[in-house]
Amino acid sequence: MPNSTVIKWLHRALTAVLLLIVVGYATIHYSDVYRYYLDTKQQGNPREHLKKRTPFMVADTGSARITGYGSHVNVTITGRIYSFTNSDLFYAGNVAILPVIDLNATGAY
Repeated sequence: MPNSTVIKWLHRALTAVLLLIVVGYATIHYSDVYRYYLDTKQQGNPREHLKKRTPFMVADTGSARITGYGSHVNVTITGRIYSFTNSDLFYAGNVAILPVIDLNATGAY
């Protein structure tokens, strides 16, 4: 009988320690996620329109510098990029535009 009590207390202590480790890991490694879309200027609430679109880049920083001229887009970012595609398509009126996207990325870590 005393052995089962010791095992129960050790199990509770181990569970508490593991819970603290998981909570600590989750709070330390939590970061914001920023999604970047290419599209024409939207009127009204853009959320409904963005539900139909996919981002061309997902990163951990909101300070990317994006410039464009014609169908050429330059992206400069410092940070972690979770996903990126250089084959994005959007419409300007009824005209489909497939821009050339150049990425210049520097890691922050």
